[in-house]
Amino acid sequence: MPTERRHVIFERDELFSALANQMERTGERTKFGSIVDLKIVEDPVVTVHLVMEMGSDGRRTTTPLKPEFVAAALLRYCKYERIPLPKFGTKALRVINDQLALIVTLHRKVKSKDVSSAA
Repeated sequence: MPTERRHVIFERDELFSALANQMERTGERTKFGSIVDLKIVEDPVVTVHLVMEMGSDGRRTTTPLKPEFVAAALLRYCKYERIPLPKFGTKALRVINDQLALIVTLHRKVKSKDVSSAA
């Protein structure tokens, strides 16, 4: 059974934008404050930690985001930017060269047909 795997690798500013939009959409942004930085940690699951500035005193706090929240943000970003992704397939987050990647894996079923006659 052939497997198709797509890697969509996000630049830091794209990840920032995707997360900010998702937080705005879900109402999380007002709870946490303003995003000033982010850290991507892979140990063993990929987690994005947001550095948030809270209030007018400049106090900063680090908040980990659930992988499901990050994946939803990236999927929404892809939809908005018209980056084609398959509806079905296993989706996972990985770190590739210090950048966050959304990996979609599709397992294709082969029709029982003699492929040697097709050549």
